[in-house]
Amino acid sequence: MATNRGYVKIYRKIRDSAVWHDPLKLRLWEILLMKANHSKDYNFQSGTRKQIQRGELMTGRFSLAREYNEGLSKRYQRHPDTIWRWVNEFKKSGMIQVRSYSEYSVVTITNWKKYQVDEDE
Repeated sequence: MATNRGYVKIYRKIRDSAVWHDPLKLRLWEILLMKANHSKDYNFQSGTRKQIQRGELMTGRFSLAREYNEGLSKRYQRHPDTIWRWVNEFKKSGMIQVRSYSEYSVVTITNWKKYQVDEDE
């Protein structure tokens, strides 16, 4: 699912959001955008089948923190609980939706289609 190819669109109006003024939270937001499924819907099996749609990603507090902290100096690294608190702040502000299960969570980027889907699609 996660590849280093392609791009995500960042709209200029992000400068009007709270996340813009906190570079650490902005890093998390960009990770969520880049990790979100950008191609066709697919099924994932972990005990039960789950369909992951475009604009969604499967993650958890520890895996997300591991990715967030990768390559950062100790000064900027954050604890998994802090990362997940920020995820919940994004949820409260309407940026994402989160469905939690016992082993993972599915994060849905709100308005993914509005901002990320090509006009030709």
